[in-house]
Amino acid sequence: MRIAYRQQFTRCGKQRCRKCKEGQGHGPYWYAYWNENGRTKTRYIGVHLPPDLEPAQQDLTGEEENAAQYLLARATPAPVLRVYLLGQFYVEYKSGNEWCRVDPQLWQHRRARSLLGCLLSSANRRLSKEQVMKLLWPDLDRDIAANRLNGAVHELRHILEPGITRPGSSRLLRLEGDTLELADSSQIWVDAEAFEQLLHEANATTDAGQAEHLLEEADALYKSSYLLEELYSEWATQRRDVLQQKWAEMLLALANLRVEREALVEAIATLDRLRFSDPVNETAMQRLMVLLTLQHRRGEALRIYRQHASTLKREYECEPLPETRTLYNELRQGRIPPEYLARTGKTPTAGHLSLSQVLPAPLGGQARQEALFVRPALQLDRHHQHPLIGRQQELEGMRHILQAVSSPSEAKQPHFLLLTGEAGIGKTRLVEELSIEAYTQGWLVAWNQANEQERHLPYRPWATLLHTLPSPARPAQPHVHQQERVQLWDEVLKLLNTGSQIYPLLFILDDLQWVDEESIDLLGYLIHHLQKQRILLIATCRDEELAQAQKLHMLITDMQRKQELVTLPVQPLTSMEIGTLLAHLPPQIAHSAQVQAAGNPFFAQELARLARQNQSQVVLPETITALFERRLRKLSLGCQACLEKAALLGATFDLDQLLSLMHTRTEEDIFDLLEEALHTKLLREEGTAAHPVHIMYHFCHPLLARFLRERHSFSPHA
Repeated sequence: MRIAYRQQFTRCGKQRCRKCKEGQGHGPYWYAYWNENGRTKTRYIGVHLPPDLEPAQQDLTGEEENAAQYLLARATPAPVLRVYLLGQFYVEYKSGNEWCRVDPQLWQHRRARSLLGCLLSSANRRLSKEQVMKLLWPDLDRDIAANRLNGAVHELRHILEPGITRPGSSRLLRLEGDTLELADSSQIWVDAEAFEQLLHEANATTDAGQAEHLLEEADALYKSSYLLEELYSEWATQRRDVLQQKWAEMLLALANLRVEREALVEAIATLDRLRFSDPVNETAMQRLMVLLTLQHRRGEALRIYRQHASTLKREYECEPLPETRTLYNELRQGRIPPEYLARTGKTPTAGHLSLSQVLPAPLGGQARQEALFVRPALQLDRHHQHPLIGRQQELEGMRHILQAVSSPSEAKQPHFLLLTGEAGIGKTRLVEELSIEAYTQGWLVAWNQANEQERHLPYRPWATLLHTLPSPARPAQPHVHQQERVQLWDEVLKLLNTGSQIYPLLFILDDLQWVDEESIDLLGYLIHHLQKQRILLIATCRDEELAQAQKLHMLITDMQRKQELVTLPVQPLTSMEIGTLLAHLPPQIAHSAQVQAAGNPFFAQELARLARQNQSQVVLPETITALFERRLRKLSLGCQACLEKAALLGATFDLDQLLSLMHTRTEEDIFDLLEEALHTKLLREEGTAAHPVHIMYHFCHPLLARFLRERHSFSPHA
């Protein structure tokens, strides 16, 4: 049997990979090609050929060279579809040299997506029709299930191959007898399979640098758990668990490779990610504790153990493993067990090694204070059932800003990121996601949740945030006179500069619209004076409140003019993304909440929660009505009455309709009332496509119109 060896570049499938986008790819890597029973076979060799094969490769004749090129061309056809199952589900198709995403609206019917996922989760992408019906619709009558399957096959074929005219001509979804078969990887690339292939290649190579590179590519593909849209479907559970386990093993292997090249900070960040994702993975916990100790962060190592033990007791009613408890006790006494040191490349002399044998001599002065400072653990007030849904573009932009601040360049970088959007739209959730990533990369992350009742307390948010920094020279919560303010602000800036030399700092001001005016002044001073420090300030703000917070509004306008901040408007989720968020609920409840929420994830979850409690959609949840009441209370009584009347016309209305309802008020009065509502963003106006001068008014959310109608019906003047 003749075997040809050729070098080949691979593509990782990562959307923003510069090498792949420019056509270069990764490699080259050696592959073997041969013919077996008329079919071309291929096998990965590695970065270098084995020494015994190199002379034979150099002696290839021209005929053999051409044959090898022919085999290579046949063995590597270009896929026409890319399917992403790790994280948010989507499909891309090739259009010329570009990859375009299939319209998410086409996946609104769950059965087509479920059929695709089910086939991709099976061996060789093949299942009999009977198997598919049992997996997808186990509780349905066979005839009903068969009818649904036929519909799913029809829909999926038309999504994957829009130009198909006859079912039998499908190249991507074939029916062989009673068996459904999806095209193989030569035509449909799947991120989960590419992830496993990269792990296989990393395991096969003996080059540590190449192995680390391959594992990093695999890590980039694994954005989140497998098929989140089918979170509670039994047929997806096994595949999800297998991939989750492989991802955990990959992070451990990646951390080990980074330890081998003494990149301990990167190894710690890798293990920290695994600890957040899998709190019960004690192998990662043990290695993390040792590495933190070796990095002069023993206090942090002991603290995360205590957090780990508390989590296990609270959520799993169990204790850490005996080995983990033993390691904790040894570290408390200043010793590292030799078996752990062996994994970090340190050679123990005899018995236990004391910290003095692996750590430098004691430091003095400021350096000693920095070395002894323990980075506070990340504390989030909320625990989420689901990974982040959607928001990939926004999150990528936030990551870019974080990276730019952590690696200062000559060009001035903005140190302030402002997320705006209506209440419940997901601003805080988005920042939480970034803060977890920043913490695992070694940032000190501190949160302050502003409260409307405390907005009269000067500097309260800054007192909370600065409490996380080293205590010497920390300014107390001040009540200062005008002439002392600049001196105070300068002290705060010095404190931030000192802290950022130990860890990069990420400070989050949640609900900035409720922060006191003194804190707003300090924010402006800091942003103006930050240059190349590793400091990033992120704030969230309800845009409907911004017009009433005059000082904050003026500061933002000034910063925008000076290009000192980046503003990120957070838009509603798509209907499909809301559907993904509620995919674990009964279909009827999920669909009702999906339609009513109009892209607001908080509203969707609250509507679904109420529906599950009493199976009723007669009244709105109190959490939603409280938000509406709070905003309406800031309006005049006349404006509130005007909006109640307008709500009777629906979520959208025009001026003539409102005038006919409110014939007792003059047109000028009604214009003034509408202007008041527009100013607070409870209404928005736009011209129609046919008649640009014909203004239509829209309530900020359809549920607000419903709430106003209900309130009007209970009014004694209704």
